[in-house]
This record gives sequence, C-alpha cells and structure tokens, in this order.
Amino acid sequence: MNFNRFIENYFSWNLLVLIIFNLLFSFTFYLDAPNYEFTLLNSILIFFLFGFYSIHSFTKKKFSYKIASLFLLAPIAVSLVSNVLNKNCPFSQNLLIYLLTVFPTIVLSYSISKLSLEANYVKFTFLKRLNKNNFISYSILFILFVFIALESLVEFYFYPQVYFYNPIIGYFSGTIYDDIIDVNLVFIYYRIIILLFSGALIVSMGSKYKKLLIGLVFMFYFLFVLNKSNLSFASDLDRITNQLGKSIQTEHFDIYLPNETDSNKIKNIVWEHEYYFSKYDSIFLLSENSVRIKSFIFQDNDEKRKLFGAGNADVAKPWLKQIYTEVNGFENTLEHELLHIFAANYGSTIFKISHNFNPYLLEGIPVAFVQEINKRDIDYFAKLLKENNVLFAISDFHSLFNFFSVNSFVSYIYAGSFIKFLKTNYGTNSILELYKTGDIKSVFNKDLQLLLNNYNSYLDSLTYFYKENEYEFYFGRAPIYSRICPRELSIKKRSAQDEFANENYELSLDLYSEVYNLSRDPGAFNGIIQNYKNLKEYEKGAVLIERNLESFKNSSYYLFFKLKLADFYYMLSSEKKAFNSYKEIENRSPNFNYYFSSLIRLKLFNYKSVLKYYLKKGLDSNSVYKIENLSKNDDSLKIICDYNALFIAKEFESFDQIEISDFINLPYFEEMFISLSQRLMKIGKYKSAKEVLQYAKHNLHRKEFDNQVNENLKKIDWLTNFAHKIKFEEYTSN
Repeated sequence: MNFNRFIENYFSWNLLVLIIFNLLFSFTFYLDAPNYEFTLLNSILIFFLFGFYSIHSFTKKKFSYKIASLFLLAPIAVSLVSNVLNKNCPFSQNLLIYLLTVFPTIVLSYSISKLSLEANYVKFTFLKRLNKNNFISYSILFILFVFIALESLVEFYFYPQVYFYNPIIGYFSGTIYDDIIDVNLVFIYYRIIILLFSGALIVSMGSKYKKLLIGLVFMFYFLFVLNKSNLSFASDLDRITNQLGKSIQTEHFDIYLPNETDSNKIKNIVWEHEYYFSKYDSIFLLSENSVRIKSFIFQDNDEKRKLFGAGNADVAKPWLKQIYTEVNGFENTLEHELLHIFAANYGSTIFKISHNFNPYLLEGIPVAFVQEINKRDIDYFAKLLKENNVLFAISDFHSLFNFFSVNSFVSYIYAGSFIKFLKTNYGTNSILELYKTGDIKSVFNKDLQLLLNNYNSYLDSLTYFYKENEYEFYFGRAPIYSRICPRELSIKKRSAQDEFANENYELSLDLYSEVYNLSRDPGAFNGIIQNYKNLKEYEKGAVLIERNLESFKNSSYYLFFKLKLADFYYMLSSEKKAFNSYKEIENRSPNFNYYFSSLIRLKLFNYKSVLKYYLKKGLDSNSVYKIENLSKNDDSLKIICDYNALFIAKEFESFDQIEISDFINLPYFEEMFISLSQRLMKIGKYKSAKEVLQYAKHNLHRKEFDNQVNENLKKIDWLTNFAHKIKFEEYTSN
C-alpha cells in the first residue's frame, strides 16, 4: 500500500494524541485496564479530539470513517494489551460499558462538529475573520460541552441525587465508595436515546428545512432533560418519595422511608431525629433560623444506589438541607449527617460548607460534636495514633489531598479530635466562626503551629491503656491486599455472595478463589473459608489460613482469621492448637466482641458436641437449649445464656432475672453495656436502659467509654421526658 495513502486513510494528529494518552494510562495504576475510570476519561478525550478531527477534516473534505473507527477501537486495544501485561482483569462487562459509552459519544461529537461548521456560512465579515482556522467551530464544540456538563451539575445541585446520566460520559455513580457499576436497561436506553438525538441532528443538517429541524431536535432534547426523572434517568424529589412510599412530618423534619417500615421503627426514627435537633438547637440556633430538614432513609444500599447514587456511603447535602441514609444503619450515622446540615447556617459558598472546602473543618466539626468512634472517645484513637508515630502535621490541615490520600479513618480522627480540643478551650462560637471564615489567626489570635503544639501536649497528657497490637487492629492494613480490578472483582464477589446464599458452595468457592488469586482481597479470603466450612472441608480451610495468616499479622484481620483457624482446629480435633489459639485471642482482644467470642469457646471447650454444634450454627435456639441444660451443673456457662437473652433473643422476656453484674469483670464490659442500653432504648425500656448505664458508670474501668455512657444517659432522660410528646403525621404515596 502507498505510504501516503496509508497516512491519509489511517492517520490523524488527534488520533495520535489519543493513543499517546492511552499509552500513558497503561502506566497508571487505576487506568491500566479497561475499567470504568478508563472509559470515563476516554469519553471526554474522544469527545474533544474526535470533534477537532471532524471539524478539521470536514473543512478539508477529507473525513475518513476508517480513522473515525480507530478513535473507538485504538483506546480499548491499547488497554486490553496493557491489561494482559499488567493485571489480567476480567473485562467482558467493562468492554460492554466502554462500547455503550464511547460509541454514542463519538456519534454525538460527530453531530455537534457538523453543526459547528454552520459558522462557516455566517454573513458578517467580522465573524468570518474570527472563524479563520475554524475558531468559532471549535468554540461551539467547547460551549456545547459546557452546557452538557451544566446539565449534570444542575441535577447534582438541585436534585436529591449524586449520580447522573450524561450524554458524553454515560453514567457517573457520584461516589468513590461504590465499586459496582452495572450495565442495566436504564443505562442502555439512555445511550440509545443519545444515539437517536445525535442521529436526528445529523439528518436535520442534510435537510432543506435544517434550521427548523435542528430547532425541533434541540427542543425535544430540552423536553427530554426536563423529564429525565420520569424516565428514571434522574431522581427528583417526587420520584424518590414515590419510590420510597411513606413520608413522616414532624415539627422539624420531613422523613421519607420505605412503605414496609413498621410502626415501632417509625417511632424510633422520629425520636432519633427530634432528639438530635433538640440536642443541638441552642448551639446552632436551629429554631431561630427555622431550619427544616428532609431525611431520606432507603431500604438498603441497593435501593440507595438506584435512587440516590451512593450505595455504600451515607451523605448530606447541606445546601438542600437533606440527608441520605438507610434503614438498618441510620442510627450509626444520623447524628454525623445532621451535624453537616446544622453547620450549614455557618457555611460558605453555594454548598453551605466549610470555608474553601476545608475537609478538616467539614468533617472535623461533626466528629468533634459526636465525640466518639466505636463507642470510644475520639481522643482515645488520636493518642493511639500519636503513640505509634502517626502524627498530625500543620501541612495536613489545609490540604484536601492529604485528607483523602491517607487512611480516611486517620484523617477523620485527627480532624475530630483537634476540633474538639479547640471547642473545649475556645468555645463553640469560635469553632463556628472558623468554619465560616477559615481564618485561624483572627479567630484564635494564635497561629496554627502554636495551636497544634498545644494540641499535641494535650494528647500527651491523656492516660489511656492499650492492648498490644491495638494500633494494628484499628489502623493496620493487610500488606498483600491490592486494589486490582476493584469494580470487576466486586461484581464477581457479588455473584459469589449470591451463590453462597443459594447454597451453591462449590461455585461460590470458585468465584471467591478467582477474586482472591487476583487481588488478595480479605473479603474474598473469608468467602473461601466460609465455603470450606459449609462444605465441611475443615482441613483445606485450616491449611489455607495457616499459609496466609502471617500476611495479616499487622492488620485488623489477624484476630478474625485466627479465630476461624482455631475453629477449624477444633473441628479437626486438634484440641491443643485450638485451645492455644483461643487463649491468644482472649489475651489480645481489643474489644468486647472478640473477647467474648473466645470466652464462649473456652467455656464450652470440654463439651465437644455442644461446641462443635455452636461452631456450625452459632447461638441458635438448639445450642442455647444445650448450653442451658449444661449450665444446671456448670454455673460458669450461665453467662453465655444471659448474653444470648440480652443480644440475640428477639425479646427481653427475662431481662429482670439476668444478673448484669456478672459481666462487669469482663474486659471492655462498658462497650457491651452501651450496646445493651441502646437496644433497650429501641424497645422503649428506658428505665432498664438507664439502670444498665448507671451501673456501667459506677463501675467504669476504662475512661474512653465515659463520654458515651454520659451521652446515652442524657438521651434516655430526653426520651423519658419528651418522646411521648413528639407529634408526627404519617402519609403514604398513592
């Protein structure tokens, strides 16, 4: 083939730039495989580069469909080669996402490029001069890109959603916390509509009535955008409220929740919301500012992902005075998310958040007011970090990148602990002024370094007692774990979970093994172990954990897998190994749950049939019955039956007969008592909940629990005195 002919048919400088970008992507961790991020960036690049190529080639009348096809195929070809060489990720679904995203984007870019060439036919001389070298045409391409971007930004700002469907990038989930991006019918229909719009625009420009037809095409697209929510391509307030089905109106809240939510759950939800409003009313002047908040509580993460976009993250939109949680976990995050809304009165920018989007203020204020993580004082974890040389530096405070580049748990802890220190020493009003202005010097009359020095001295003055390896338990990461192919493998993990739930253990085992072999994901590793357990392949499970346990040594997974290994040892009658492992876990446990899990096993150790049944089924009715019979002759087993009655049995039928004093000599009993009081509060047993906490307060061994005990006592007093006075109206969507 003639070289010049080859260049004419297959070469474009814009295409070369696209290929160079994709070659660079192959050296970038998250972009060196054909994944969602790769598709998102390429869709933007291709929109512009193919658009530039189209404008130039139309002008020169040298447009080549062969080159156009390479804009589609070249990036994915480079990525597939990179994937084979670097990761070998599964790519079938991502290939489909790429084609569904990029092909309509190419057609859209083609249609807009043709439209932009209408600038060549303007009659005004100065515009013709301005359009030399297609300046106006390129500008039109960019301006339409801006309008397309604004469509999504408007939805994000005004609608109760963080996801969006966009003509150029297809679909954006709106959060870094969701690994799963599905190809569903909604996504397919949306891309077909974009293809139809682009095709209609192209056809219109070939008609003698093109001005009229182009106007009609844009009018129909405008109507389509206005009706995106009705077509499931966006989520306005009506769509979400209708999908959820039930709404509750209280004095200060509009709460939207699933239709199937029972009446007792509704009361708890209402009381939780109104309690936190009452708690912070005088601090944030909520009543004075007539604050009314919309709270969306979804059935589960899947429903939240579908309607809102962030399936795995609870979120607040302060500028809309809206929060988004889910039914089964809202108690864990409600106060934190509401504090984002309460602080909005002191926020800046159109988003009503901290000055200059400072993340240490944005997240630090809610954490500082809540004051606890895992029922422990926030300072407990801050001092643990400092004692292990994980320090809070002055450069961190103003850095968005630093906040999210390290372990986010660390950032939240230091942000909350530091803001709490400032609040305690300088008052709440100073903190709110700092949130508004971001000017530390003017608010505190001290520079940041001096404040940090004082804060570090404060941490040094605290006296907490930590278990050996407690830092690794809370902050350690499994060193072998790699975020390779996260989205692709998350889909496989979900399939493995589904197969496990359907008792297809062999298939589930194969899927989990594939995920683990690629990524060393601890969740997949646990899935393999659970399948071995259900298949009664105890020896295989034990061998697998033995081979890999050392790699989890400095992480939170070590005790978890050590306990699994000990259970396998016991099922294999390797009793000495099992006993030693249970004792190690008992001695190293940094919380009540791990301690009590080992305690149950040690107390049942000599009752082989009962312990083996427990290891298979847990504390179900049969195992409790067996343990109750044994406790008639072995009083030490009674504590297991009491624990079942307190936490696992559905009703507290015999609560008054349980001696909770039996638990106070156990390590971290305060953690258990706080959880117990919260369970009692949910069922309206406020007197019993208060007794439990007062008992904990009088026998407190570990002061990191003191704040949570006191806060829950205040909550119980409020519920006792005011919960029955809270009025609310309940509505159901038609």
